[in-house]
Amino acid sequence: MTCDNRRTSGTDRPLVWVGVDVGKATHHACVMDPAGTVVFSQKLANDQAAIGQQVVYVPGRVVNRMTGVFRGEAKSDAKDARVIAETARMRTDLTPVAATDDLVIELTRLTAHREDLMADWVRGVNRLRDLLTGIFPALERAFDYSTRSALVLVTGLRLPGEQTTAALIARLARHLLDLDRQIKDTDKLITSRFREHPQAEIIDSLPGLGPILGAEFLVATGGDLATFVTSGRLASYAGLVPVPQDSGRGTGNLRRPKRYNRRLRRVFSMAALSSIKANGPSRVFYDKKRSERLVHTRALLALARRLVDVLWALLRDRRKFTPTAPQPATAAA
Repeated sequence: MTCDNRRTSGTDRPLVWVGVDVGKATHHACVMDPAGTVVFSQKLANDQAAIGQQVVYVPGRVVNRMTGVFRGEAKSDAKDARVIAETARMRTDLTPVAATDDLVIELTRLTAHREDLMADWVRGVNRLRDLLTGIFPALERAFDYSTRSALVLVTGLRLPGEQTTAALIARLARHLLDLDRQIKDTDKLITSRFREHPQAEIIDSLPGLGPILGAEFLVATGGDLATFVTSGRLASYAGLVPVPQDSGRGTGNLRRPKRYNRRLRRVFSMAALSSIKANGPSRVFYDKKRSERLVHTRALLALARRLVDVLWALLRDRRKFTPTAPQPATAAA
C-alpha cells in the first residue's frame, strides 16, 4: 500500500493527505484535511498519470494495526484508504518512494528471474540426490553437483534392474544442465547491465561484492542512497543494527530487529562471507572479532555491518575501495 502525501506551499491551497489503497484494476483514494475530515473518497482507474506530489510508503502491517483504532470490523478498500491517509497525516517519518530508473527496473527483473532459476536448481539437485541415494549411495556421497562434467556423467547412467530410476536421473541431469546454462546466461546479462550503472565501479571495488551482489544491492536500495543520510540508516534498513528492548529497570537490552529488508541483509551477509576467503582488511577484521570470542555467525554480522559503513562512505566520496585509507593532501609550505 502506498500513500500520497500532498503538500502545497501556497496559502490559498490547503494541505491534504491522500491515502491510496492499491488494486490491480482500480485504486481507492481517500483525501483528508488537517482536521482529519474526509473530503473525498472514490475509486480511481489504475493509470500512470503523474501528479507531481511526494509519495511515501505505508507498510501493510502498519495499516493492519491502525485498522483496530477505527470503529467496526468491516474490511473495505475505502476504509483501508482512509487508514492510510490518517496514518500519513499523523506520521512524518514514513519512507518516501523515489522514482526508479529504467536500469534498476531491468536489474530487478533479471535478479528476480535468477532467483527463480536458482530455486529450480536447488529443487532439482535435491531430487537428484534423493534418486541417487536410492540406487547408488556411494555415488551420491562422492557426487559433485556443482560441475557440469558430473551431470553429463549421470545422463548416461545405466544400472541393471533400475532402468526406470536411471532414466529419471538422466532426464533430471539434463534438466540441471539446461538450468546451469540459463543461470550463466542470466549472470552475463546482469553483469552487463550492472556495468552501465554510474556507481558500478565503486560498488564492485568493495571486497566480497561482485556484479551479482552489486546488482542486488542496487535493486534493494532503488539505486539511490539519498534516503540513507547516514550509514547507520542503511545498516538499520538491512537489519544489521540491534534494537533496544528495555522495560522498567531492565535497560541496555538489545535484540535482533524483526522488520528489515531481507534482500539487503543477504547482500551484505554474502559479501562478508565471500570477503574472508582471501587475505585482506575483511579477514583481519573477522579474525579480530573471533579473537574477542565472538562465534562465527556474530563475527560475520559484525563484518557485514562494517562493510555497510565502508560502502556508504565510498559512495558518498565517489571513490573506489583501497586496502589502505587514502592520505589527505597536505598543503605546500
